[in-house]
Amino acid sequence: MTAPAANRPYVFELAALALNPEVGQGNARKTASDNGIDDAVFDRAVGVLHRVKDGGEDIDDFVLREYILDGWLQGYVPLGVQASDSMLTTWRLAQLAQDHYQRLP
Repeated sequence: MTAPAANRPYVFELAALALNPEVGQGNARKTASDNGIDDAVFDRAVGVLHRVKDGGEDIDDFVLREYILDGWLQGYVPLGVQASDSMLTTWRLAQLAQDHYQRLP
């Protein structure tokens, strides 16, 4: 099994920005496109976040959880680290994820 080439939590992080009226979908889409994220993938992630939000879940919590799960699965967050660890911020995890995915062939 090979590691996914796409940084899925980052896609959701950008999709969350699209739902933020201060950023807007156009700006978030441009950032996604500039970072190699296909429009269809971005649109799908935005749609997922609409479903998450409609279900009453906090989008920021969802994105954080995506980074934690991805980190555990991909190995850039040790399995011994608890999800409730205050050091696991979205910003910190995004840095670890970026480093991980940039190293992939």
